[in-house]
Amino acid sequence: MILFRVDTSCGIGHLMRCKSLALAFLEQGINSTFVIDSGFEKLDLLSPFDKSVYTVSKRCELEDANFLVSLIDDIGVVRYCVVDSYRLGMEWESEVKKTGIELIALDDLERVHVADFIVDAKWQGLQTFGRYKNSTTRNKLLGPSFALLQQEYQQRAVLPRNNSILFSLGGGGDWDSLTDVIEALVASSEPLPFSIDVIIGPKAINTERLNKLNERHNLLSLHEGLQSVQPFFAQCGLFVGALGTSLYELAACNTPAITFSIAPNQQNDIFDLEALGHYCHLDSIDKSDVQKLVALIETVYLKRERLAQLRKQALVPVDGLGVYRVRDSILGLEHIEPNPTPSSLTAPQVLQLTEHISLRAVNDGDINHYLWARNRQDNLWRMTITDKIERIEHYNWWFNNRRESYVMYDEHGVLLYVWHQKVVDAEQEFLIGGWFAACDRVNFTHAQLVLEWQLTECERSYPKATWLAVINKDNRFVNLLNQRAGFVSLHPTMKEFSVTQRLFPNANVQEFNFVMKSPKADQL
Repeated sequence: MILFRVDTSCGIGHLMRCKSLALAFLEQGINSTFVIDSGFEKLDLLSPFDKSVYTVSKRCELEDANFLVSLIDDIGVVRYCVVDSYRLGMEWESEVKKTGIELIALDDLERVHVADFIVDAKWQGLQTFGRYKNSTTRNKLLGPSFALLQQEYQQRAVLPRNNSILFSLGGGGDWDSLTDVIEALVASSEPLPFSIDVIIGPKAINTERLNKLNERHNLLSLHEGLQSVQPFFAQCGLFVGALGTSLYELAACNTPAITFSIAPNQQNDIFDLEALGHYCHLDSIDKSDVQKLVALIETVYLKRERLAQLRKQALVPVDGLGVYRVRDSILGLEHIEPNPTPSSLTAPQVLQLTEHISLRAVNDGDINHYLWARNRQDNLWRMTITDKIERIEHYNWWFNNRRESYVMYDEHGVLLYVWHQKVVDAEQEFLIGGWFAACDRVNFTHAQLVLEWQLTECERSYPKATWLAVINKDNRFVNLLNQRAGFVSLHPTMKEFSVTQRLFPNANVQEFNFVMKSPKADQL
């Protein structure tokens, strides 16, 4: 017998992952009993274990542990106990361990434990396997290969994608702001190129407007009381919703997604998410983000295949077999090792600028690092827009911009990003561009090298174009660089000056030098 103590007040996802593990133990002939919090016993989610469910009122850790110890005495032979709770900690674990049973703690907050096993699927790069070092636990099952997903998420044949957008906040969540988003989508005067499915969890709040919206729109469907959401995750065209457990479910299904956090345990470093093939995440959303999110959803849905391609280059696989790895580790059985799928993406074309420095065009895999570099404090003061750009604004720009952007790097990593763009004003061709450092190692030689490449490349591609630029007057480094490259000052009476003002509306003559570089005479 295995006993599960699940704090159902902290999320239905916790209950479902415990149920998945219980089903895996059942395949080995080991039955399970669940102890959940009072008030949640009506949730019809624990079949086939619903005849072995006990409830407990919220108490202090010691009282909760004493209840469990008494229950263990009543049940008889209990070999293991799994605890999944943010509320129950070391005091609870220490008391339950006195019974002599093996204790397995499910966690994702890196708290200190005295359990026999810690299971945490969270990915934090190389730091993943050094987590919980302050715990006395010997057996630490860490990383996405131990994600406790339902059996349906085991990798199978790829199902065809529907022309649909799936919204979900997991088992609960406040639907107020997201209803504004859905309402804006269905209010379009144009026929929608997609249908909308909404999964409403048993602990969801503020769903009244959603129900009324559903009565008026045929392309909107609400789904409640689902035993499994896997068919929706596997077949939707785009997922929009809270991160949580869906991070691993989406990864297992290779589903394009826009996610956001609605709880502290859903906060993740964006570069850790990229390792799982997920590149489009917002730290939070509120009513001020509604129109931006609507625009992002409409854009990404049309270009969702680009996010699907990013899924194929995930460095860390999620194959749906985590429950078996956890079960077999606890039982001392040999378990299946993860089998990464080789990336099917074509290697980018690389230009070798020097023996150690390379250049390539940016791709969607650079989307977050590009923003991170642009927002570095050392770059902001040099720009015409000195505020940091939010991720939601950047994503909208990224999938619609017409820049030609490149990344320069060496064996230690990315050095800088450089970009240019052709614009036409009054039937005359102009070029605008710029670069920004991605690390503190960038020096004058790097900048001169990339500028020489850029001017040569643009001279070849746009021989009739005139370069226009604005440079912060305090940025002596770049002013000198551009002067050496042949840029000259613009006078306010010149046509090029007024064009530059239109192209750089946030630049003023008090802070910025307005400069140009004409095409060679033989190219006019």
